[in-house]
Amino acid sequence: MIRRLPTRRALVRARMILAAAGLVLSVPALLMALSLGTGAPLDPIGSQTRGLSRGIAQLDAALTNLQGSLIAAGASLDNGRQASTDASAMTASLATAMSELSAASSVQVLGLQPFAQLAPRFLELATRSQAVALSLSSTADSLGNTRVELTALQGDVGALRDTLRQLGPSAPSLLVTRLLLALLVVWVGATSGVALLAAVRELQ
Repeated sequence: MIRRLPTRRALVRARMILAAAGLVLSVPALLMALSLGTGAPLDPIGSQTRGLSRGIAQLDAALTNLQGSLIAAGASLDNGRQASTDASAMTASLATAMSELSAASSVQVLGLQPFAQLAPRFLELATRSQAVALSLSSTADSLGNTRVELTALQGDVGALRDTLRQLGPSAPSLLVTRLLLALLVVWVGATSGVALLAAVRELQ
């Protein structure tokens, strides 16, 4: 059994229907292409875009708080280092004074040494004061090293904030994609319109 092929008029009608459908669908497609990545209601990735924007805002706020805390910690470290340095210098001076008093305790008065019994105590105080001075100096050095590391961390946090803000909703990362998609949809719509007009004219 030989099936009859569609007539020329039927093919023109089918082409007209397809062209009309393409022209109608190009309008919402154009709106969606222009809304891509903007978070608008017609944005096909709107929920992801809005979620990403909220996440970026929350992370930026957290980094801002962290940077403020690092600045405050840096100031505390600076104060602690200065206090340790001053205390070390003062304790070292005390150790020197105790050593001098220990040496002076051996002085003789009328052939007697009235302060000889105090010499061991002065010497012990000098030794302990010197040990404390060294410990405070080491603490000051440690605080200084920590301050250097904290400064580097502050720089890293600042760089991360700058990078994060470049990923924000104001960044034109999808602008070129939107334009290309919009031009493609316009081209499809124009082609459908021309095909529709040609089909209508052919039917007439």
